[in-house]
Amino acid sequence: MRRAGRGPWAPEVLAEDARRLAASERAGEGVPWDEVKTWMQSWGTGEELPPPKPRKL
Repeated sequence: MRRAGRGPWAPEVLAEDARRLAASERAGEGVPWDEVKTWMQSWGTGEELPPPKPRKL
């Protein structure tokens, strides 16, 4: 998929990722990695957590 530029590597997907990253950097908002990691580790468990909220960092 990567070599063919399909799926998550499609040019339009990569452009959208870059746009969102730039917007996040301009706003100075994000979610600390430890919070994202804890949230992801809860996936598929009986105690799945809600996604963490972005905030000023």
